[in-house]
Amino acid sequence: MGNKKIALSASTMKGLSDCSWLHWCKKHLMLPEKNNDGARRGSICHAVLEYLQHDKHSDNHGRIMDADSVEGDEATLRLVKRHFEIADMDDKSNKNLQLVKDMIMIGLNHDFFCLEDDGKLGHAEQEFLIESSDPEYLIRGYIDKHAFYDNGDTIKIIDYKTSKKRFKKNELDGNPQAMMYSLATKTLWPDVKKTIFNFLFLKPDLQDKSLSLLMNNSVVLNIMFRVFIN
Repeated sequence: MGNKKIALSASTMKGLSDCSWLHWCKKHLMLPEKNNDGARRGSICHAVLEYLQHDKHSDNHGRIMDADSVEGDEATLRLVKRHFEIADMDDKSNKNLQLVKDMIMIGLNHDFFCLEDDGKLGHAEQEFLIESSDPEYLIRGYIDKHAFYDNGDTIKIIDYKTSKKRFKKNELDGNPQAMMYSLATKTLWPDVKKTIFNFLFLKPDLQDKSLSLLMNNSVVLNIMFRVFIN
């Protein structure tokens, strides 16, 4: 049991950084967490946007965009409602359901297929598991969406954010999620020379709050090593 390796995620690292005691209560003592409709909305948005990114659902996407509403496609609307019901929201109102639908539309209206600048869209929810012996670490994560530009020299990673407020400056400086995903980029696509990490906020009141970080992979790799060593 003591030698079992545990893969760290970006959220785990943030939880440890914010409050190690709260992290211990959640992950080790397994104490029940306070209900969080915000996190539930995020899970629904991620699931539906992943669904619509697949080629086989291009007709569903087209009907939604023609109607400028999730309600333009019956299958997707049923999917949203089913996820909303399964999530067992504290706020089960139509207003909360509408917020979920609005957030999905924001994701769809932001160059969803990365066609601007001749981007080539990658697979949705790209998983990575990276292990190193020197320095020793094991990390795991999922990339919401990514696309290649400049004949494969540049990659843009898009991460959907459903939080109710934008990041503070200190949360952007040395952001562990951005650094972790850049390390994943270097591992999964070693020929990529430049990484652009985009946080796409889906809340309607944060639409002027999309943030991008431009990173050189070799520099980020060194930063990641210092994070895990220290």
